Amino acid sequence: MSGQVSEELWKRKSVELEAELQRVRAEMEQHEHASHQYEATGLQILELAQNAYSLYLTESAHEQARLVKMLLSNCKFDRGSLSPTFIKPFDLFAKGAETGDWLLRLDSNQQPSG
Repeated sequence: MSGQVSEELWKRKSVELEAELQRVRAEMEQHEHASHQYEATGLQILELAQNAYSLYLTESAHEQARLVKMLLSNCKFDRGSLSPTFIKPFDLFAKGAETGDWLLRLDSNQQPSG
């Protein structure tokens, strides 16, 4: 290939490719950071779901109210019965506990079916 590609073209393309490589590396680093954040958030959600009852029993009334607001919305009281509506993702835990079906069912678009 000697003489086929000019020195100027070679240097320009080399600089362009190096810049693109740096951009891709930075983007990969951002995705890696986001992945760790999602993992940490997921673990916190699982820990809260697992410990919510014992936390509720041991906390002050103010903290109990905060916990309830974090987990529930639009609770209904009808004829002496309380019907909670759980906030996502805690609704999945409640549904799994209710039905015993802990496997997430996906529709044809790979989204959880309602």
